Order: sequence, then C-alpha cells, then structure tokens
Amino acid sequence: MRLRLLPFLAFLTFLALPLAGCGDVENVIDCNDICEDAEDCFGEDFDRSDCIDACEDQPDSEIDECDACLDSEGMGCAECTLQCAPLGF
Repeated sequence: MRLRLLPFLAFLTFLALPLAGCGDVENVIDCNDICEDAEDCFGEDFDRSDCIDACEDQPDSEIDECDACLDSEGMGCAECTLQCAPLGF
C-alpha cells in the first residue's frame, strides 16, 4: 500500500509546483502595466525595460500599491509619485 502512495504523492507535488510562482507572474504583469504608464507619462525616451527590471526587484506590497494608484480613476504619474517612488519614478 505504501508503495502505491509514494508515486501519488510525487504526482501531487509535481502538480503543485506551478502554484508556488503565481505571485511572480502577477508581479511581471503589474510591472509591465506600471512601466507602460510611466512611458506614457515620460515619453519615448523612458527606458521601459530598465523600469520593468527595477520594478520586479521590489517587494510585492510596493508593486501592488503603485499599480493600484495608477489604476485608480483620475490618477496618473504625478498623483502617484509617492506610491511609485520605491519603483524608481
């Protein structure tokens, strides 16, 4: 009985592995959105790829706070400077 349980547990572990990185995927999407908004504010000379790299190195809470501000109605780069400052705005 134990020999049958071991492959089943290994299979469940294999299925659970992608779930461990869901927050990372969300951060990539959020950072892309944040840096797209920043590029719209600062113009084409703004280095979006550097922004994304710097953003992804920040804690989840900082990314979420900046993204939430930029997604708020009537808010833009100028209004979100404080929330987005840790991301390099």
